[in-house]
Amino acid sequence: MPGWTPANNPIRRLQQAPEHQLADPGLAARLLGVEVKLAPAITDHDVRHLVRLREQLPGLDTNLAVVTTGAHAYRRPDGVCVVPLALLGP
Repeated sequence: MPGWTPANNPIRRLQQAPEHQLADPGLAARLLGVEVKLAPAITDHDVRHLVRLREQLPGLDTNLAVVTTGAHAYRRPDGVCVVPLALLGP
């Protein structure tokens, strides 16, 4: 992403997160957070970083998804989509 560096990122508080997230505030206040897990079953522990990301960015239209090795796609009660890798293509 041209011009993006941690020093000029207006969302600096994300730098303290245990995982690296990249957000461009110029994307019309929309964000897609995706995490990949090898487990077929997803627990609250698996999505805690995505949920925290949504909590840290109030006011954004935030969509969250976890790509898994599971067999079923569904939306969790906390709004996180669980998507099997096989649904994304061959």
